[in-house]
Amino acid sequence: KIRNSDGYYLGYLNDFGAHSIQASTRLEDSSQYGEHVTGSIGYAYKLNDQWRASASYSTAFKAPTFNDVYAPPYWGADPKIKPEESKNLEASLKYKNKTDQASVTLYRNKVTDLILSSGSPNYQMGNIGKAELKGLTVAASTAMDTLLLDGSLDIQSAENSLSHKMLPYRADKHGSIRLSQYLGNWNLSSELIASSAR
Repeated sequence: KIRNSDGYYLGYLNDFGAHSIQASTRLEDSSQYGEHVTGSIGYAYKLNDQWRASASYSTAFKAPTFNDVYAPPYWGADPKIKPEESKNLEASLKYKNKTDQASVTLYRNKVTDLILSSGSPNYQMGNIGKAELKGLTVAASTAMDTLLLDGSLDIQSAENSLSHKMLPYRADKHGSIRLSQYLGNWNLSSELIASSAR
């Protein structure tokens, strides 16, 4: 199978004083799924040398992969699968100094025709007509000479907007913590990852 995709992108970024603004638009022309226009706009304000607040709105388009469409049926492929489109809101507060970083991010994504596997036994690919993912992500890191400690925690609600059931493979809580030791050109690290039921 052959699929031709042409993309055209236009972006704008400007900093003026403590303010930053960014805007972009993209036209994707797919021989299989037609033309789709997406875009984003974002604003950030530097509160001081360490703190920065920002907010953004964007739309997105995602075509199914060749495996989603053309893989053998026993791998769960579906030739009728639709592309995915979404509208996304995000707001964040970030802190940064010479050794430490921290951020808190709120997000809400509304997705039409979410591409997702149904899970076992046959892992059938398909679309969920409408889905909503919203939540809070907290992340932080600190550097101590040749050591780096960082971690994150994501608390989210990811549900099928039509059935109001939890989406498969999406835990409502997910976190990780990692300790890294830099030894010249080498990096030795250990990471612990945990999540709630999915």
